[in-house]
Amino acid sequence: MIKFQRAPIRNANQLASLASKLNLSDGGVFFGDIVIPKIPPRNITTILDLMNSGRDREISTLEWMTLLNGKEQWDIENRDKEVTTNNNIWETSVNNEILRTLLFWRFVLFLGDNNTNFPSGLSHRFKQFETKLRRVAKHKTLVTKGLMAEDYSHLCKLMLTLKTDLSNVMKQCGLPFSKQNNQPVIRSLPSYWFSNKSNFDPLNLLDIAHILDQDDKNCLYSSVLEDIPTDKLAEIPLLVAVLKSGYSPYAENSQHHKLSDVAKSKLLELIGAMSFNDFKKLIDVLTSEPGKSELGLEDWEVNQLSKRISFWSNYQPKIVSFKAFVPDATYRVFEALNINLSELSITKLSPGAKCEVCALEFSEYFVVELLRGANSGVRVFEKDTILPLLSPSNNEQVNLELLESLPYLAEHDHLYLWQNSCEEMLRTKYNIAPDKTLKDFLIDTKTGSEKPFTRKYTQSIGLPPLSKNQVSEREGALLRNSHRRRN
Repeated sequence: MIKFQRAPIRNANQLASLASKLNLSDGGVFFGDIVIPKIPPRNITTILDLMNSGRDREISTLEWMTLLNGKEQWDIENRDKEVTTNNNIWETSVNNEILRTLLFWRFVLFLGDNNTNFPSGLSHRFKQFETKLRRVAKHKTLVTKGLMAEDYSHLCKLMLTLKTDLSNVMKQCGLPFSKQNNQPVIRSLPSYWFSNKSNFDPLNLLDIAHILDQDDKNCLYSSVLEDIPTDKLAEIPLLVAVLKSGYSPYAENSQHHKLSDVAKSKLLELIGAMSFNDFKKLIDVLTSEPGKSELGLEDWEVNQLSKRISFWSNYQPKIVSFKAFVPDATYRVFEALNINLSELSITKLSPGAKCEVCALEFSEYFVVELLRGANSGVRVFEKDTILPLLSPSNNEQVNLELLESLPYLAEHDHLYLWQNSCEEMLRTKYNIAPDKTLKDFLIDTKTGSEKPFTRKYTQSIGLPPLSKNQVSEREGALLRNSHRRRN
């Protein structure tokens, strides 16, 4: 058995005697760079006198802590010396790393936790010494300044540069991490990134999100949606893909319910805007050169297609997804223009097809637009009916004849003044309506004047009714079309 000798017990006088043997010629007591506290302990006034006389190197870490712990009360008792001594503490810290480290650590703890003590006189004098402190402790100074002002731009910059979370940034700065500061900083991150996106890739933001816990991640993406304009966010495919897959109300295991109410609304607006933009890009390619000439479109067809854009623009916030299937000739036009078809959710129809097909998904139904040809029109489908055809496996091409033969719930034409009855059918039978905020329903943008043609809109009534003459003209157009189809 191994026996250990009991260590001798040393009393305070013996320890003091040992310490006295380590005295250097200048009176300081050191273990290397460590200053040993005096016994008996020095009071705050004595510590301040040493510091004011330029003998701060003789003050131990424990004595600096004693000073910071008692300075608030000392200031109350010595009002005439409060400002001068607090200025001297910050001035001394510029060249005294131990004091500077303690000051920043305690100050940042105080800013993140109201239960932490830090002398108010010192906090009030910090700004006066910012410039000097930046020269010796740039990041500590800028982080502390930001926490004081609740301006987290420097912290956001460090997080994006290092691609890490706040706790790691604070650790690398030699500062304490406070959970109280965590989510306020996270909420500031997206707006800072967007304002400086020329310097930071979206991956910088996503890398940070990847290491956050779920609550902080939800906080981050809520701010992404709240603080980045929807039209600008729609131009950042990486962020949009993450938001749609993780937060769409229709996605599996979605965290949509954890978003803020504003973010939920913005996400639906974003998804709708993205889907509508894809639809608009398809129509734009068809109706402009070289698409118009390559596909042999006449002016009346171009006009009719442009009115589809106007009509569906009113439904943007309600569109859940968009898919398009195009004939080989249309596909070649896109390829010639070097347009990324996968980003637009556009795939090729089976050989022989002559008509483009667009599927707009809403919360409960699919609305399919057959853009050209004899069967041109709008069809409403149950999701279960059409989804298997819209998601072919093994890169199988969608068969247009099979799609046209599927049972549908309703069909509507694109003949003269079709918008009124189409809007009514969608709203009253299938609960597909524009957002409640819509007051002016866009009918046509190409009016020959700078001002687009709109009509007043309400959720309960829809569009204003057509006049008797307009109803008569529309009935005539429907009758002529039925004769053409029979012949």
